[in-house]
Amino acid sequence: MEDYRQIILSAEPGQLVPVVKQIDMGEPVDFFAKLSDYGRAKNCCLFESREYLTGTGALSFGTARPALYLTGTGSQFSIIALSKTGRRIIEYLGRRRKERFAFCEEVVFNADRITGRIKRQEGIVDEQTRLKCTNQMDVLRAVAFAFRLASKPFRVTCGLLGALSYDFIDQFEKLPPNKEDLLGNPDYELYFADNIFLMDHEHGRGYVIVNVVITDGDREQAIAEAQERFDYYANLARFDVPRPVKFEGPLPPAGSDTSQGEYEQMVKAARRHIIDGDIFQVVLSRTKIEPCPDEPLDVYKRLRKLNPSPYMFYLNTPSTILMGSSP
Repeated sequence: MEDYRQIILSAEPGQLVPVVKQIDMGEPVDFFAKLSDYGRAKNCCLFESREYLTGTGALSFGTARPALYLTGTGSQFSIIALSKTGRRIIEYLGRRRKERFAFCEEVVFNADRITGRIKRQEGIVDEQTRLKCTNQMDVLRAVAFAFRLASKPFRVTCGLLGALSYDFIDQFEKLPPNKEDLLGNPDYELYFADNIFLMDHEHGRGYVIVNVVITDGDREQAIAEAQERFDYYANLARFDVPRPVKFEGPLPPAGSDTSQGEYEQMVKAARRHIIDGDIFQVVLSRTKIEPCPDEPLDVYKRLRKLNPSPYMFYLNTPSTILMGSSP
């Protein structure tokens, strides 16, 4: 930290100063398992790529100690602090509420969170007007662009990490509501990651990047918070990977939200629409529901082995565990 002290002390409010340390990481998924109690900890995420070519596909990165958790559904949103740094960011945003949250119909600032409701455009408007209307993207911009980087040592150093649901399209398109919401997940769950671990596969090097968040407060406090993050990574890196827990006992049967007969009728209806010229392509889907007797991170490990891809992810959020390997 001493090498960066002068830069940090001279930085202006609203800046992020990335501090980088090289570490012996090993496999990113195993390092992530150490940080996240084998993927069981809430508010953790991992993004990987098995296409280790030049470009963004050459990096794997993640975090288990983000500063903020952002979530929203429809017109409601919440921004929740997850650390001391997160609370400082909430306070910083609160002092700039008129500048950053003027789009809100209602907004409440507390010490550890911001909650509010955005103004939604009612009625039918043209496409250009609709795209410029206030929506949840304004919430994400208010946080993502509240700070600027003093330097950028890697393509990924910090920012919003997480997932958007398919229903997020409702922010831009007026669509009929779903008949039922089987999972009940929010429209988005994102983390403002002020610290990440990163593997540069092209050069075989692992790094920890901690961004010193400069607000209007004490610079020494910001330095101390960053040092705590480095100590956290260094301490956990020394431990062995936690052991998975195997489930024992009977399992419920698999199920679906759509029966085989109902699905076949959907296919027949789609074929009729294609023949009639109403559509030329459609993607039909149904939800499969099966018990999971293994640790979620073990399921992800098998998935990444069966289908290694440029886009692999594992997230454990307050509402769900989401994983994938696509395409």
